[in-house]
Amino acid sequence: MHRVTTFHRILLLALAALLAIPHAVMAQSGDATLSALALTTGGGTSLTLSPTFSANTMAYRVFVQNDTTSIVVTATKNDDGATVAIAGDTDTTTPGTATLALSEGLNTVTITVTAEDNTTATYTIKVARAADAPTADPMAAFTANLTVDLNGNLLGYNKTNGTGALVPRSFEILGNTYTLNRLEYDPVDKKLPLGFEGFEGLGLLSVIIALSGSGVVVHFGDQVQDWRDSLPDQFDLDWTFGEVVLIKLFTNPPDQVTGVQVIPKHGQLEVTWERPIGARGYKVEWKSGGETFADAETDGRQAILEDDEDTSYTITGVTNGPEYMVRVIATNDTGDSTPSDIVKGTPSTGLTARLVEKNPVDGSGGRLHYVFDLKLSTAISKSFKDMRDYVFTVTDGEIVKAQRIHKKRRRLPGTTKFATFSNHWRMEVRPETDDGEVIVAMTANQACNLDGALCDPDGRLLLNAPSLTLNASYPTLSIRDATANEDDGWLRFTVTASRPSQRYYIVYDFETISGGTAIEGTDYLARPKYSDWMDKREVRQRPFVRIIDDTVNDNGETVKVKISNARLMDGNGNTLRTLTITRAEATGTIANSDPMPQAYMARFGRTVAVRVVEQVKKRIAAPRDPGFEGRVAGWHLRRSLERDIAQGFLNRLGGMAAGGHRASGGNLDIAKLLRMTVGGRGDVLTGSAFTLNREMRRGSVLSFWSNGSHSDFSGREGTLSLNGAVRSLLFGFDYAKGPLVTGLTLAHSRGHGRYADIDNGQLASSVTGLYPWLGYRATDRITLWGVTGYGKGALRLTPGAGGVLETGLSMAMAAAGLRGELTSVGGFGLAFKTDALGMAMANADVAGPAGNLAATRALVTRLRAGLEASRSYALGGGMSLQPRLEVGLRHDGGDAETGAGVDLAGSLIALNPLSGLSADVRVRTLLVHQAKGFQDKGVAISFSYNPQPSTPLGFVAQVAPSWGGQAISGAEALWNRETMERFGASGRHAPEGRFKADLGYGLPVGRRFVGTPKIEFRTSEYGRDYQAGYGLELLNRERLHFELDVDVQRRELLNGADHGVLARGTLRW
Repeated sequence: MHRVTTFHRILLLALAALLAIPHAVMAQSGDATLSALALTTGGGTSLTLSPTFSANTMAYRVFVQNDTTSIVVTATKNDDGATVAIAGDTDTTTPGTATLALSEGLNTVTITVTAEDNTTATYTIKVARAADAPTADPMAAFTANLTVDLNGNLLGYNKTNGTGALVPRSFEILGNTYTLNRLEYDPVDKKLPLGFEGFEGLGLLSVIIALSGSGVVVHFGDQVQDWRDSLPDQFDLDWTFGEVVLIKLFTNPPDQVTGVQVIPKHGQLEVTWERPIGARGYKVEWKSGGETFADAETDGRQAILEDDEDTSYTITGVTNGPEYMVRVIATNDTGDSTPSDIVKGTPSTGLTARLVEKNPVDGSGGRLHYVFDLKLSTAISKSFKDMRDYVFTVTDGEIVKAQRIHKKRRRLPGTTKFATFSNHWRMEVRPETDDGEVIVAMTANQACNLDGALCDPDGRLLLNAPSLTLNASYPTLSIRDATANEDDGWLRFTVTASRPSQRYYIVYDFETISGGTAIEGTDYLARPKYSDWMDKREVRQRPFVRIIDDTVNDNGETVKVKISNARLMDGNGNTLRTLTITRAEATGTIANSDPMPQAYMARFGRTVAVRVVEQVKKRIAAPRDPGFEGRVAGWHLRRSLERDIAQGFLNRLGGMAAGGHRASGGNLDIAKLLRMTVGGRGDVLTGSAFTLNREMRRGSVLSFWSNGSHSDFSGREGTLSLNGAVRSLLFGFDYAKGPLVTGLTLAHSRGHGRYADIDNGQLASSVTGLYPWLGYRATDRITLWGVTGYGKGALRLTPGAGGVLETGLSMAMAAAGLRGELTSVGGFGLAFKTDALGMAMANADVAGPAGNLAATRALVTRLRAGLEASRSYALGGGMSLQPRLEVGLRHDGGDAETGAGVDLAGSLIALNPLSGLSADVRVRTLLVHQAKGFQDKGVAISFSYNPQPSTPLGFVAQVAPSWGGQAISGAEALWNRETMERFGASGRHAPEGRFKADLGYGLPVGRRFVGTPKIEFRTSEYGRDYQAGYGLELLNRERLHFELDVDVQRRELLNGADHGVLARGTLRW
């Protein structure tokens, strides 16, 4: 039968703890892009995409030769959670890769990328496969095969019935159609082709005739024949019947554009031209003044047309008056044509008009009158009657009023008369029906002597003919969303009317409604439905909802509001008309960055991390003698009880993770976990401690251990005060061999705390984590160590006013340190130590009926360094002198208490073992601190008498006065402080003097024990302590250590005195 050892039980426990950790749910990604897109031929040759691939470019082009019958498409998704589908892919075993067959001509490849949240994006590739191209030539626009037919003295193409007849073939090159009819040569001389007939269409650069790998070029235009280097002057073609001859045709850039004309218009230039041979598109460019055509593209003075049939373009946005120069360039895939001749044009500077709708006004009888403005480029002189009756064509309405907005009197051109000129008129229109639609229009280019014609003072006509449709415009209402910080106190929404009412009041109802995430009465005060109004000519109101401030970080909570029953009312409260609401509901978002639970998590997580680091450092320095010692949950252990150790621990720890703390469905019951007791004899957290060492092969030692601890913390952030306690159980195993020590720590910590600010509340938390660590003794003097780990747990926050909020916690930490001796020669020693710690703890968000809690993260960092110099002097008579100087540095950062300081400490110890006298003088001062004006100094002196330090028998006495801050521990006062809290309080007063005196005398009790009566006296700034007692201990403590102390005490404090009895016992073996 296989024996289940303690080691196996421990490993099973660690695995169970890990499996119990809940996992966070990641948010779904919306990334539907590709990171790479590649095409290759079936033979593996890479193909070039045009344009070059970019994740945000969705369309591409590729050209392949006729002998490429298939391509391989490889699409690489940018996000691992996305899916890629290639149209036509029949092989689903390799997503993102497809082999596709190509037809001659244009082929379209479609690639669809679908993100995790179902967002889609489509990439397209247009692949052009050349037709009937027997050889690859990237410069050839067309390639064809012809067959020699000696009987018909022709190079026969598609020869039929042996008659030598040539069947014409048409083909397209870059959009131009060509027909090859006949290719003649002299069959007797068998020299070069004499001529080409029947090429319908121009734009060809050259035709190459090739036989047996050689060729000759015949240029068009001047019909000059040009030999290729591969052909001699007298080359006997020696054509035979049936031999294949290759013909290649190359294209020119387009011909120059001709026939360009520019027709000036108001603010425009209309450009037309004739289509040249070989054009596939056009560029239209223009400039004026000091501008250049070279900068046309970058300056926005270039238009690109992709349709070769489009031979006109209207340039807009040009300035009337200046002269513009225009040119047109034809384009195709080969290149650009020579620019056309420059044509000039000047946009017209005649009169122009613009109509602008204004807010309606209340007309007679309660009917609305529409209003619009006429704005002219030049001031004109026109009577009210002409403007009202003749200038406009009005459909389904009537202009009842014309008004000059801007006016000025000046002389009429060519006369001595004066008139009123204006370039801004306001017109009022009465519709034929209530709320009916009215159309107003103007007529352009009317002679100045006609009624209704508009001309400027120089007689230039109205160039444009604007029109305007006026709609029924009783005000409509809408409400906009709002955002406010929690400490603002108010969510102010905006209710807007589409236009003001000139004579009446706009009234509406406002209320809060359900549907938001904020809790009524906890996060905001509900607003029952009430009526609000806008005064005459008012278009905006700001109804509000009161926010309740708290300390909990519930960022992003929402409040829903609604407006309804909008109406138009007169001054007597009579409803004249119901108004339309275009948006009735709005959402108010409450933003905040309150400190809870971040402030608590920073301190709870820091305490857990510090406990883990301290335990790692203890284990690195711990003795590894075989055996064990300790207790489990308050039960003292005997020798050879390894089974009891493991079983007792597993039973206790199992109670925390087993079914007793599981809710229905198997999920972790946070409430039960956090309600577990944290004190008493049987408390598994603080009542357990043991060490079990086993010798292994080759001098190595395997150790199992557990330890419990308790820590308190407190802090303040602004007006927030916070305090709490943390209890931890750490269990682990480590392996030591030579200079290397490595181990794994399982830590379970539970904390609780209280906070007070504008509100108050309680928190409880737990976290369980695994922390692997490593220690290495690099030399006899230098030791390095490091630890990291991750944990999961739960958090419960109970605000003073609100429901219980429960969520999950996660924690990550890392720390590393170094300590050693720099030198130790001739009694002089120089030692150093340094370490760094970082911790991050995060909670998940909560949204429910009990309230809301935002996801937050707390960070804590700590950096420490220390340097110690000491010297030992031997004096006469057995006396020695030991001076020491220490420097300590520390910096705490993150979301808990922060600060930095540099400490300097010194001590002088004088010893005389012969007489039993010793003196110890220590001083410490804070050299530098982050808090301005802060000082911390201390002095401590100790005189002691112990003539027999090797035995507890005899007389022992000590007197130790001290002044100022802590000085006994030297620079360790700064190093060992858990936080910089209270260490940065500027202007803090130093403690008053303190005094301590102890006196005792050890007497034999039987043959094995020593009894010591003793008295103690202490004073401090808090009061005085008087203590008398009796201690009993073993005389020989080599194998067994036993101590028992009983003391009576009187404590005199500032507010009174109290008395007590203290008992303490210790047993170690």
